[in-house]
Amino acid sequence: SHGSDEQIVRRCADMLADAVRKEDPETVAAVILEPCLSSGGVIIPPLGWLERVRDICDELDVLMIADEVITGFGRTGKWFAVEHEAVVPDLMSVAKGITSGYIPLSASIARGRLAEVFTEDSHEENVHPNTYCGHPVACAAALANIAILEREGLIENSARMGERLQQAIERRVGGLPIVGEVRSRGLLLAVDLVDPQRKDQPLARELVASLNMIAWERGVIPFARGSVLRLAPPLCIDAGQVDELAGLACESIEALQDQVSAARRDRVAVAAARS
Repeated sequence: SHGSDEQIVRRCADMLADAVRKEDPETVAAVILEPCLSSGGVIIPPLGWLERVRDICDELDVLMIADEVITGFGRTGKWFAVEHEAVVPDLMSVAKGITSGYIPLSASIARGRLAEVFTEDSHEENVHPNTYCGHPVACAAALANIAILEREGLIENSARMGERLQQAIERRVGGLPIVGEVRSRGLLLAVDLVDPQRKDQPLARELVASLNMIAWERGVIPFARGSVLRLAPPLCIDAGQVDELAGLACESIEALQDQVSAARRDRVAVAAARS
């Protein structure tokens, strides 16, 4: 989007409020959003966006649901991504990081006024039933995982190492013709790849996808899809490992840049020969 962060937040907030009003707030149960979109291209909204969403939901009496399945439990350098703006959603969905993926577990966290609706003495099902609800082994794994996150300071480590990773990659490849932007929050980072001739257009999807194998051959398992190369290393990563990861990721991007540049030179040479 174009404009300053403040302008982007204001424009998007106006669009959200208009959409809810158009539908009639009485018919809108909730606004659900990821604080940072991961699979959708690692889109990291400007700070101030979540605060405006909270205000709109309060004003129009609509619930705010934060999907923290990916961002929760330290990924963005805070326990939860909404904490970057001190926003409290009405409902929060969590998974993945609650056990660090060792055992599958998900949970829904509700504010008191909502949780009170689901009374413990009800004789009817008042939540969606699930065979594995409250699975004791999964819950034990979550408690052990949370204890490690706290004891080893891994949330703070995510913030520090994320900043180090961002700076290292930005410094080395930020100026390459195929790199449009390097963006991150904590240890969720993306390199946005663009057409070097038309910077407002994404690099061809097949070229972006080829980074998976280019990086694999160098010892890195990234996630390159759409227009971005995504990196989301473990929260326990240390400075030496961050530097190694940044170096190998940058090598991979430079190798792709060389391929793109060589292909362009070949096309120019062919065109010159024909003329």
